[in-house]
Amino acid sequence: MHLYKNFFKLLKNNRSGIIIYGVIFLVMVIGLAFSSKASGGTDTTYTRSYNVTYTDLDKTAFSRGFIEALSENNTVTDLENEGTDKVQDLVFFGMSDCHFTIENGQITYMTDFENGGGAYMLTHIADSYKTSYDAYKLMGRSDEEAAAEAASLVNNETEISIAAGSGAGDDSGDLAVFYLNQYYGYLAIGFMALGVGHTVIANNDPLTTERVDASPVKRRKISLANTLGLVTSGCVLWAVFLIISLILGKGSSVIANHLVVVAVNSFLVTMVACSLASLITSFNLSSNSLAMVTNIISLGMSFMCGVFVAQQWLGEGILKVARFFPLYWNVYANNMTSTLGGVDYDSGKILLCFGIQLLFAAALSVMAAIVKSTRVSRLAK
Repeated sequence: MHLYKNFFKLLKNNRSGIIIYGVIFLVMVIGLAFSSKASGGTDTTYTRSYNVTYTDLDKTAFSRGFIEALSENNTVTDLENEGTDKVQDLVFFGMSDCHFTIENGQITYMTDFENGGGAYMLTHIADSYKTSYDAYKLMGRSDEEAAAEAASLVNNETEISIAAGSGAGDDSGDLAVFYLNQYYGYLAIGFMALGVGHTVIANNDPLTTERVDASPVKRRKISLANTLGLVTSGCVLWAVFLIISLILGKGSSVIANHLVVVAVNSFLVTMVACSLASLITSFNLSSNSLAMVTNIISLGMSFMCGVFVAQQWLGEGILKVARFFPLYWNVYANNMTSTLGGVDYDSGKILLCFGIQLLFAAALSVMAAIVKSTRVSRLAK
């Protein structure tokens, strides 16, 4: 017990890392809170305009009518001479709410549904226009007549005002909780490995090692105390995160419908972060080396697994590799808790995500124990 208490004494003496990552965590939470207020609902009425880009490969009455329908209430830009990479960048960074390609009488679109409701509105316009055009053609209209009447019909349908009532704030709560969960795994790894991990590194200090050698305390007991200290710190971090999620997500559909999923998913990724921190600090690392290794692992996993870039935007090749990392399954489970994730809720897949994260936590813990045991055996010799 005294070793366990000594862990938290060292943690207090090496609190700079905890303060830094605590500030980062709070800054993120405050940013999400302000974002929620900015997008919260009031009893007002407004009409929304969107930035739309298109590539017209048909040059027909059908395509001209569709562009006319889009131009009614939106800012429309022709990207015929631009490459695919630029189009993807414009959509990804939200400079274009939706990009349409008209080819062979068909309309395909590229959009990021996480950027807001505009994507749904614009794709609805495309679907309505195509359906109306086909119906007018069946009624014997010419191409020009069908296109003109379809465009007029779509414009009449979309010239509506959107009333933001008292319940509109729920969407902002969903947004805050969704993105907080999305980034939590990355922050938890950084907090546990860098914030709390410095204490484990301090326990590996040569002077501390010599004192242990001269005492009746076994090294394995110190390793156990470090592990328990990491887990306890992780549980505190998880509890704080859950409280913040409940406050930010009060009244949101994520908390109302998927609180258990959010709680379990965040707890499991916390245990993964604890196990990973235990593994990293098992090696003989300096503080600078610890920061370098942690940043490489956490940033690399986050980019590949969908923390910084939505999984729906990542290539299939990257996702195949990402499935071998725990953050992929944490993000995938989070995607099923909100329409922002673009993945339908599936209880079977949720349990699969939980099980794989649990296996990762166990496997990393075993690897950490093996590394620590090997180091202890070498030092004993």
